[in-house]
This record gives sequence, structure tokens and C-alpha cells, in this order.
Amino acid sequence: EKEIKVIEKLGKEFYWYANLTRLRFLPNINSEKQINLLESFLENNEFFASEKYFELANFIRANKNYSKSIELYEKSIASKKDTKDGDWIYYYNLAISQERAGLWENAEKSFLQALKISPKQPEVLNYLAYSWLEKKINLDKAKEMLVEAVNISKGRGYILDSLGWAYFLLKDYDKAEEILQTAYEKEPSEAVIYDHYGDVLWTNGKKIQARYVWQNAIKLKNIEQDLKESINKKIIFGLDDADKNNS
Repeated sequence: EKEIKVIEKLGKEFYWYANLTRLRFLPNINSEKQINLLESFLENNEFFASEKYFELANFIRANKNYSKSIELYEKSIASKKDTKDGDWIYYYNLAISQERAGLWENAEKSFLQALKISPKQPEVLNYLAYSWLEKKINLDKAKEMLVEAVNISKGRGYILDSLGWAYFLLKDYDKAEEILQTAYEKEPSEAVIYDHYGDVLWTNGKKIQARYVWQNAIKLKNIEQDLKESINKKIIFGLDDADKNNS
């Protein structure tokens, strides 16, 4: 706190960042009051306002207040005087908040706007394509986008997982297994990849291997509870009957 007060005295710009630092690192601070303070400051100070709204929105999104982060991302975008190649990130982060808030149509438009600004961003290609896969729409287009994302990213494991899952949903199970095995080997701590890889192994008749992969998945420390419960049912009942016992 002493160091932050020293920074505050250096001028208005430092004052804003000092208060953002308070918000990030001081556990006992009144966060709502601090956010209001930071936001009201930006309404009267245009210097780098877009970037500051963006930073504040990122903090709020990380704390899962998606509706407020959407509001601030939109203010950040509205504060921009022109559009540059790097501005895809503003629409991408906005899209993530919109998707998490259940505003899918808005999110899809924001993802597409990010790609319009910068078409070769693997994170955007992956997020949008995987969202389509989850909704079981635009499967062929999603696969094309993921092939491109894998090539651009030089084979990042989580993007390979998305591509493998696209092949799975398109019922090209041999190709899906090949790609998901590579993703599994590259990302040994990602439970979703274990889940997908187990699914394709089971579908390809390799049921012992599938259960082995699923059993390793539920041992991961970072696995989410919902996914853990879903995988447990697959271990007990198998992939074919797990949904029937999902109650």
C-alpha cells in the first residue's frame, strides 16, 4: 500500500494504474467501489482510455463478472478512434465474455469481427470453431478453420484436440484417433483432451485403453467436478450407456 501511494503522487495516469494495482493485489479492498472509481476516472480522462477500459474489463472477466466486463469491453472499443491490426484482441475478449454470459449470437458476431480484423489468429479460429462443434453446427467449416489454426500455431495441443474432436463429430474416427493421440501426448495435464481421446478409443473398439485414459483423467488435480463426474460414468457404464445414466 505504501508503494502504491508513492506511485499515485506521480500524476493522474499513475494514479489510475495505482488504483488498478490496489484492485488486483489488495484482498481486503472494496472492489465494487474501486471499480466505480476507476471507471468514473476514465469518463473524464480520454488519454489511453480504450486501453484502460480493456485492462479493467480483463480483470473483471477473470473474476467472472461477465456482464460488467462486456460493458467495459464495449466502452473500450467505442473509445478507439480507428481500427488497427492488433485490435482483434478487443473483440476476441468481448466475445469470450459474451459467450460465457450466454449471449451466443453476440459472441459469434464478435469472434467474426476479430477474424475480419486479423484472419490468422489461431486462438480466435479455435475458440469459434470449437464453439460450433459444441453446438454441432458448421462442422465442415469448423474443421477447415481448425486445420488452419493447427498450421499457424505449429500444432498446439489444445488446438489439435479441437481438430481431432471435429473429425470425431464428422465420424472420421481413425483420423480423430490419430490427432487426439498427438494432442494427448502434447498436453498431459488437460482433462478435456483425455476425455475426447477416451471417447474415440472406445468408439474404435479399444475399450480397455479408453478406460485407462479416463481413469488417468480423473486423477488430474485441475479437472473440473462436472467433467470428473461425466468421465466417472463412462468408466462405469462405458461411452454408449453413460448418457442413459446421467442423472
